[in-house]
Amino acid sequence: MDEMDEMETLKQIGVGLAVIVVVCAGMLWVTMGPEVKAEANRAAEARGWQPVFHDTADQYVSCSCTVDPKEHGMADTQVTESYSFSCTLRVMNQDLSPMMISAATKSLQVLIDALDFTLIDYTTGGGWPPGIVPDGMSPGADGFVYRAGFDAPAIWDWDVVGDNPQWIWVGSDTGWAGHVDISAVATHSYIDRARCVRVHRGSDAGPTHASEMELADQWVESIDKTLVCTLGTMTATVRDFTAISVPTPSTGILVGATMHKSIGEHDVTYGRFENIQVSNIPLQLDGLSKKAAGAEYYLVGNGANIDLESRGFHVGDVGLGGAISPPFMLDLTRIALCDWGQTTHNSRYDNVLVWLHDGNAVCPCWQSATCICPAPPGFWPRSLGAGINPLDCYCPFCGSQLRPHGMKRVSYIPAAWPDTSETDWVSIGPFEECTACPLPIGELRRIFSPYVQRFAPYAGWQRTDGAKCEFWTGHIGLLLDRTSLRANNLPVSA
Repeated sequence: MDEMDEMETLKQIGVGLAVIVVVCAGMLWVTMGPEVKAEANRAAEARGWQPVFHDTADQYVSCSCTVDPKEHGMADTQVTESYSFSCTLRVMNQDLSPMMISAATKSLQVLIDALDFTLIDYTTGGGWPPGIVPDGMSPGADGFVYRAGFDAPAIWDWDVVGDNPQWIWVGSDTGWAGHVDISAVATHSYIDRARCVRVHRGSDAGPTHASEMELADQWVESIDKTLVCTLGTMTATVRDFTAISVPTPSTGILVGATMHKSIGEHDVTYGRFENIQVSNIPLQLDGLSKKAAGAEYYLVGNGANIDLESRGFHVGDVGLGGAISPPFMLDLTRIALCDWGQTTHNSRYDNVLVWLHDGNAVCPCWQSATCICPAPPGFWPRSLGAGINPLDCYCPFCGSQLRPHGMKRVSYIPAAWPDTSETDWVSIGPFEECTACPLPIGELRRIFSPYVQRFAPYAGWQRTDGAKCEFWTGHIGLLLDRTSLRANNLPVSA
């Protein structure tokens, strides 16, 4: 594997791409015990199917891979080498009943590692200083009082300028709305490339197959660093980094809210995490939704905002929240397929189909709308073991041929999607939507040049935009399709 202009290009790799693993001509698998494999084969035999696992020779083609990630080039925005986050915590109270003595939005919270920003209703708790409630107005009848606060571990050493906490009045004179701006900015992170060799076919002297080598690119905080947090008019700057871990550009956020009492069975927006910005990346959160358990309360993506909505009648407190990581980004414009020992792309591999996958196998019935597999929840995807091609194995529950788990065929990406008959997949006809599918290296270069995936980092959220599957999963490997290799008169080991 060749490292070209390594540090200069890797430092622009993109926010949120914490680890990339590139492995050519087969994946590096985690070993599954012989007893597990034997039991799977016995279960398959009892059903009259082929064995799940085969004791076959290596079926890999030696090749080289060149990785040169660059800036993602999205909307003229440069990826920074520092972590930055900012947003506005906004409450919009629409239940104006004098009988209600706590706000519709009782709390908003943002967590960034150990940094904690909150906006909490204190109307019934008291404790605010004089002058917060306007003359002639009564808390609970004419408005509400919120406490905006910033917290971090007590052992952290800060220089603080301004008030913490701060108090906000929300009433008829403010349009029943209030807000506080928050931010966290950490500077000076860098990309560090780690090389790992997993010798499972060669000798301890070094790798003999490309599938024995990994390159992992990770964000690392540098020695020269700063961290500044703001809450409204307060600024907190770290003085001593002895016990502090600086957020890197791959750091995500956790948003949470507590809501109280719906005013009817229709959509109502009670609050908002507004204008969310993460490390200079313009987030697009349309289509995201997170529902509270047991109640019709939602966090709903709206551009760069997350709205708090009520869609049904409920009386009481309801809490909900979710995590967001920076978008996944990948640039494959300079990835190469070539003969062993070469470092640039060989045109002989132009038309070879390549499975881009994450090292696991999956039963296609878990992706297809036309097939049902009785495998227990959580069984797929899974690793099969070192050196095993998933296309040589079969599901022990339904007998379906397994597939690499990773890039899926999706209609919203125009590509030269192949017919199944052109691949090791035993079938005829087009690949189904949202099922694993290979592409030629030229198509991979075109699509990932670069590709910014906005939904992949939002685990646990629902999607309301009709999209059925993600395009890739974040851990990247290459598996050359043997049927395609033969069709292009290229060697395939027995």
